[in-house]
Amino acid sequence: METDRIKVLAIDDNQDNLISVQALIREAFPGVTVLTALNGVRGLELAAAEDPDVILLDIVMPGIDGFEVCRKLKADEKLCDIPVIFVTALKGDRESRLRALDCGGEAFLAKPIDEIELTVQIRAMVKIKAANVEKRTENERLTALVREQTHDLEQENEARKISEEAMRRSEERHRAILRTAMDGIWLMDMAGRLLEVNDSYCRMSGYSEQELLGMTVSDLDVDETADDTAAHIKKIMDHGSDRFETRHRHKDGSVFAVELAVQYQPHDSGGQMVAFIQDITERKKISGLQEFLALSSTAMTGTSFFQELAIYLARVFGMFYVCIDRLEGDGLNATTLAVWCDGVFEDNVTYALKDTPCGDVVGKNICCFSERVSQLFPLDQVLQDLRAESYIGVTLWSHSAQPIGLIALIGRTPLKNRPLVEAMLKLVAVRAAAELERLDAEAALLASEQKFRGMVDTLPLAIHLTTGIEQTTCYINPTMVRLFGYTEADIPSVEQWWPLAYPDENYRREISEEWNRRVERAIETQTPIDPMEVVVTCKDGSKKNISWAYITLGDKNYACGLDLTELMQIDRELQKKNAEIEQFIYTVSHDLRSPLVTVKTFMGYLEKDMAEGNSEQLAQDVQYIHGAADKMKLLLDELLEMSRIDRIASPPVTVTLKELVDEVLGTLAGSIKERAVVIQPPAADLTLFGDRQRLHQLLQNLVENAIKFCPDDRTPRIELGLRQEDSETVFFVRDNGIGIDPQFHSKVFNIFEKLNPKIPGAGLGLSMIERIVEKNDGRIWVESEGKGHGACFYFTLPGAVKGEMSEDCGRRGEGFR
Repeated sequence: METDRIKVLAIDDNQDNLISVQALIREAFPGVTVLTALNGVRGLELAAAEDPDVILLDIVMPGIDGFEVCRKLKADEKLCDIPVIFVTALKGDRESRLRALDCGGEAFLAKPIDEIELTVQIRAMVKIKAANVEKRTENERLTALVREQTHDLEQENEARKISEEAMRRSEERHRAILRTAMDGIWLMDMAGRLLEVNDSYCRMSGYSEQELLGMTVSDLDVDETADDTAAHIKKIMDHGSDRFETRHRHKDGSVFAVELAVQYQPHDSGGQMVAFIQDITERKKISGLQEFLALSSTAMTGTSFFQELAIYLARVFGMFYVCIDRLEGDGLNATTLAVWCDGVFEDNVTYALKDTPCGDVVGKNICCFSERVSQLFPLDQVLQDLRAESYIGVTLWSHSAQPIGLIALIGRTPLKNRPLVEAMLKLVAVRAAAELERLDAEAALLASEQKFRGMVDTLPLAIHLTTGIEQTTCYINPTMVRLFGYTEADIPSVEQWWPLAYPDENYRREISEEWNRRVERAIETQTPIDPMEVVVTCKDGSKKNISWAYITLGDKNYACGLDLTELMQIDRELQKKNAEIEQFIYTVSHDLRSPLVTVKTFMGYLEKDMAEGNSEQLAQDVQYIHGAADKMKLLLDELLEMSRIDRIASPPVTVTLKELVDEVLGTLAGSIKERAVVIQPPAADLTLFGDRQRLHQLLQNLVENAIKFCPDDRTPRIELGLRQEDSETVFFVRDNGIGIDPQFHSKVFNIFEKLNPKIPGAGLGLSMIERIVEKNDGRIWVESEGKGHGACFYFTLPGAVKGEMSEDCGRRGEGFR
């Protein structure tokens, strides 16, 4: 093949594509001439001017696309022999390939173009072009020869007779074809008037032959006006034939779809057209149904699918009533999923199937009553109200061959074309049953998820669910939000959780390393990850002791946190209680032993003195025994009172600080007057809510101690007050008494602790005060510069403080020194 004589025309709206094609062609065919055009119009001009051997034609282009360019090439007598290779970007585009072949293309290439395939195609197309040219030359030679022979025949009468006989026989064959053809046939003049019609088209349209022969194409074609028909006829004359789909109007006014194949037959009087007409109503309905079902597989689900399906069936089959039902468990009742009646949806209801045609459908593939359905089911009031004439229903079967639903169509006229309706409903039933099963599965899954979510939402554990390698947050339960204060918006992933929960970098690194060790150990031993106790910082800055357990299920990761804060607090309090009990046992055994020893000792002296008759010594012995017994009673009474603090409590009430102070001062009025104590009450009032008796006892013991430890050489002065320190209310009782050495500040609250043995009492007063303060979630401490400088006892009562102080209490709470 001499490549320097080959011409290739490439038409593509992308300059880069043209450059690539040029390079490929020139590499495969040295010396070849490559012509290029950036649009279809320029491509047609170059084809007419250069007569290329092959054309590479892109499909998608602005203006006129590749298909239209190809049709224009093939319609041009001078250009129709040039082979066309279509080029597309979609390798598997079946529809484009079919359209390319329909409009006259010889071959098809997909981008990116394979060099070998391109070479083979061009070589083949060049040969086809040469063969087409040769064929055209031969046809022209044969045409000339036929013309000469025809001229000779026209000179002979015998030839004319033979021709007439052939025409007569052709006419007979034509009539036979018209009578027996299954498709409708028209013979039309060039104005679109019907000259002949066959019986098949008469049956198809409902018109008689006489009625049709007075009509034109535009009288029957719904989609074409007279002007449209004239333009269409001209197009058919230009191309010789045409094949297309349209819609015709039946005599009764209904519309049916048809496919026409029209051929132009020219002759001296102007020519005629023959049209072969096929009724494609059924084919269109089935293809439309298949398209609807295919689109609904992804575009519609659930309620929207059943409603759209009801509308579609009503429109396609001309039914005024369509219902789609789910069968209930007993199979005797049904619940509607969609009810379409006279252009509107009705409310869904549950109804009994007995005495209804739907009851006959269940268990059968399909059930049909083409007419008189109201008379056949006189007890079905719905049919009577609807004035129903026809009915057809189909059962929806589950994958396990169990009836789960049904579709019913009701009409007010007898059912036409029952086989078509049944065939289409069977197709619909498969898709509808699958959708119904999917809905049931979704409902079961939703119920399961709701049950699981309800359980997880109420668990006392903090649940953090993540997914994927990035551990993106899917869900956190209310317990986690309540414990830590963080919501899902705060924790989009585990990566954001760590710096929030463990803001201290060193601590975060420490627990991260420990966590990695546990994960590695779990992988090595094929066991679950050991729970890990950590301190989590909450959103409000508070801290909680949490034990985290970690579970992986598929691509989901569950972190479950148990709040140990309260348990650890209880444990600490228990340890403190145990320590107090140990100290209490030791102290009690020590302090009670002393008076017991005194009693025992002086009982011995008493026996001896009685034997000797020493009456004076006897009185002293009895006095010592009485003193020891009184001390034991005091100790036991104080211990009993202290035990009641934890065991016996009065119902909480609202009381003001002023009321409590007035009560305490009234109770101690005798001691205050006797010692001439100067009392400075609180500068502000405050509302408290708690055990009034214990709050009274707290203040009374502190004031009583202040009076007790004032020296005789000065006037006792006691100040009661409160002040605000940050967000905490601090109460205080300050005196000018003997003071407390700083080394004993914490010791004074111990059980039976008496810094001055000469002072009356068992040494339990401050211990009881501390216990009352702790019961109100508070703390107590003492401040004193030492001997002779007085003391000030401070305490807080967070569990009892409910009100607010007046504005001047902070300034007046300093008192005196």
